[in-house]
Amino acid sequence: MKKLFFIIKALVANIYYLFPSKDLKIIGVTGTDGKTTTSNIIYHILQNSDIKTGLVSTVNAKIGKNEYNTGFHVTNPGPFQLQSLLKKMVKNKLKYAVLEVTSHGLDQNRNFGINFDIGVLTNITHEHLDYHKTFENYVRAKAKLFQNSKICIINRNYFNFFKKYIKKTQKVILYDRYTLKGDLLKSVIQRFSEEYNVLNATAAVLVAIESGVNQKEILNGLKSFPGVEGRMQEIKNKLGIKIIVDFAHTPNALQSLLIALKNKKSKNSKIITVFGCAGERDVKKRPMMAKISTQLADASIFTAEDPRHEDVNKIIEQMKKGIKNRKAKVYEIPDRLEAIKHAINIAKIGDTVAICGKGHEKSMNFNGVEYPWSDKKAVESALAKSYKISAIILTAGKGSRMGGKIPKVLLTIGREPILNKIINKVKEIGIEDVVVVTGSGSTQVRNAIKKSEYEVKIVRQGYKTGTGGATMSGLKKVSKESDIVLVVYGDDSALYKKNTLKRFIKWYYSQNRPISAIVIEVKGVSPLGGLEVDLDGDIIGVLNPDELVFRGDKTTIVLCGLLCFNKHWLLKKIKLIPKNSKNGEYSLPYLLNVACREGVAAKPFILKNNSEWNSVNNPTDLKMARRKGRTKWKE
Repeated sequence: MKKLFFIIKALVANIYYLFPSKDLKIIGVTGTDGKTTTSNIIYHILQNSDIKTGLVSTVNAKIGKNEYNTGFHVTNPGPFQLQSLLKKMVKNKLKYAVLEVTSHGLDQNRNFGINFDIGVLTNITHEHLDYHKTFENYVRAKAKLFQNSKICIINRNYFNFFKKYIKKTQKVILYDRYTLKGDLLKSVIQRFSEEYNVLNATAAVLVAIESGVNQKEILNGLKSFPGVEGRMQEIKNKLGIKIIVDFAHTPNALQSLLIALKNKKSKNSKIITVFGCAGERDVKKRPMMAKISTQLADASIFTAEDPRHEDVNKIIEQMKKGIKNRKAKVYEIPDRLEAIKHAINIAKIGDTVAICGKGHEKSMNFNGVEYPWSDKKAVESALAKSYKISAIILTAGKGSRMGGKIPKVLLTIGREPILNKIINKVKEIGIEDVVVVTGSGSTQVRNAIKKSEYEVKIVRQGYKTGTGGATMSGLKKVSKESDIVLVVYGDDSALYKKNTLKRFIKWYYSQNRPISAIVIEVKGVSPLGGLEVDLDGDIIGVLNPDELVFRGDKTTIVLCGLLCFNKHWLLKKIKLIPKNSKNGEYSLPYLLNVACREGVAAKPFILKNNSEWNSVNNPTDLKMARRKGRTKWKE
C-alpha cells in the first residue's frame, strides 16, 4: 500500500506540473558514495560547454543563476518539489537536468514518471540497511534507475550486482580507473588526486561524451571544476595544519578518504579524524567506521552526528566495539564543536584533521529537532581564537657596541634592515596586529618602518627599562581582542624562518600554558645565562651566568629572543617583575619563574637548528648573520 501511495503521489505531481521531464534530457546519478561530486562534475562540464543544464543534488539545486535548498540531509526531494524544480528548468529553457538519485527516492518512486536518458552508478557498498534491511533490497532499489535508463554507465567493479536488471536492448558502458586514455585520463588525474574522485570524474566524462561534448570542452570543464562544498573541502588556516571537511559517512567513503589523505601526507605527519554515526540509522556500520579510523588514522575523535532520539554516548560505545588496534589513540567528545576544537589543538605542524560525516549539511538533529550546524563554521569558530594574536617587537637597544650611529635593528642583512625583515615575517605568518617598541633612534626607526609594505603600530619607550618595561609599553597598543602576545627581541630574531615562527606558535597552543619560549642548547656556560628544566622538560627557573658557573653545567639552555604569552596572564603578572638593582631594568624572562611558582611551568620549544638564531650584539655577530643571510638561511 505504501508503494502504491508513493506512485500515486508522484503521478499527481507529474500531472500538476505537466510532465516537465519530457522536455529535458535527464541524467540520473546513483551510488553509495560519490553521487554529489559526480553530479556536479557532469553539471559543470555541460554548463561549461554551453549546454544549458540544471542540477538537483542533496546539496542544492541550480537552475540558471538561482540556487535552491533541497532539504536537510542525504535524500533527494519529494515528487512535488522535484517536479517543481524540473518545471523551472523548462521555463528557463534548459536542455539537460542532472539528478542525484538516492536509494530511498528510488524505493519510494519519487522519480516515477521520469524517463532517464543516462543512468550512472558510482559504486554500491554497505549503507542504509536500517531502511532496506538487506543488501539485496538495497541493490534492487538502486537498480530501478537502470531499468528506466536508455544508457547505463556503471562502475565495472559493481556490474554483477545489476546485470540481471538490465535489458539487452539497453546500451551499457562499464568503466574503471583506466577506461579513459590520453589527455582525458591525464586531465582527470591532474585535477583529482584521490582514487575515488578519479572514478567519479571518469563517469562524468563518459556522460559528457555520450551527450555530444567534444574533448576540448571536456578538458576545459575538468580544469575549471571548482569542487563541491563539504567534499574534500580544505579550510585554509595559518596554523600549518591541513583541515578537511568531508561528507564521508559510510565505511567505504571513510576508508577511501583516509587512504587518499595518507597518500598525500608527509612521512612524519599524522592524521586526526573527527566523526560520529547517525542515530536511528544503520547500527551495523558503527563499529565498522571506528575500525577503519583506528586502523588508518593516528588519532580518532568520536563525537555526535545527528543522534536524533539516541544517546550520543551509547552510539560511541557501539562504535568502540569495532576497535581492533589496542594502541589506537581514541578520544570520546560528544560535543561536536569541542571535538573539532580538540582536534585542532592536538594537531601539530604538517598534520591533517579530517572532519567527517556532515560535509555540506546545515543542521544537526537532536531529539527530532534540526538545529543550525555547519562543520565549516565550527572549524572557523575554533580557529578564530587561534588567530587572535598580536606581536610586540622590541627595538629599543642603542647598539653602542656596534660603534655606529644607528640602532641595531636598522643594520642590514641582505640589503634589508633587520627590523623590516622581522616585520615582514611576522605579518606573513598571519599576525595582523604588530606593535614596534622604539627607544634610542626612534625617528630613524619610524622612517625605516615607513618603507615596509606592512602597517604597524609604534610606541616609544620613554626611558630604558629593559625587556619587561618595553613589553609593558607595547601592551598599551596591543589589540583588545587579542588573546595571545608574541614578544620578539629585535636584535635576536632576523634569521628565523617563517615556518619556525609558525611551529613555535602552534607549540604554544598545544602546551596550554600561559608562557613559552624558544631555546637552544649550547655547550658550556653561556654569558647570557640560561634556564633550568626538570626531568619532564618544564622550565623551573632562570639562572644568571654566575649561578651556571657555580653549578658547573656542561650545557646551557639559552633563550633565543622569542616568548609567547597569554595576554591576560601577562597583563596581570608583568607587574611582578622586580627591578634590577644594578641597571634599573626589568627582565621579561623573570615571568618564567612566576609561571613555575604558580604550577604552570612552561615547556620550552627547542630550536632544531641552532644556526637559525643569531643575536646581533657586536660586529662579529653581524658579520655572521650577514653570511647566513646570503646563503642557506634565505626563505
